[in-house]
Amino acid sequence: MKRLHVHINVGVDQFSEAAKFYGSMLGAEPTKEKPGYRKWLVDAPAINLVIEETSDPADLGVHHLGLQVDEHGELTAIEDRIQSAKLRFMKIGETLCCYSASEKSWTSDPIGTRWELFRSFADLDAYGAKTDEEKANSCG
Repeated sequence: MKRLHVHINVGVDQFSEAAKFYGSMLGAEPTKEKPGYRKWLVDAPAINLVIEETSDPADLGVHHLGLQVDEHGELTAIEDRIQSAKLRFMKIGETLCCYSASEKSWTSDPIGTRWELFRSFADLDAYGAKTDEEKANSCG
């Protein structure tokens, strides 16, 4: 694999303070800044950290984890392993989400921790949205 970043998505209600905290902790400026949204994509540690502003107490804290890859083949290899093991799996395919054009799928571990498996291939000005499948399925 060229690059495998662990993705962490966190809902925060004190957005400015959280952005300052994570920027200081990672020693980096965000790679993407939008209203109520910040993303740090750093190589040491190999992490894709996103914070999203929310006022809903149910959305505070870690929302989901994920694995980000660079190439389509790397993504399909992970998806194939998940499906071969007959684990929970939901294929989304190409979608627009989180200010990016991506292809992705979802899985969840035995206790229900949601994992997003994805590669992003273009930046967008608009946030995008979850697909109907993601909204209806417990994997996403």
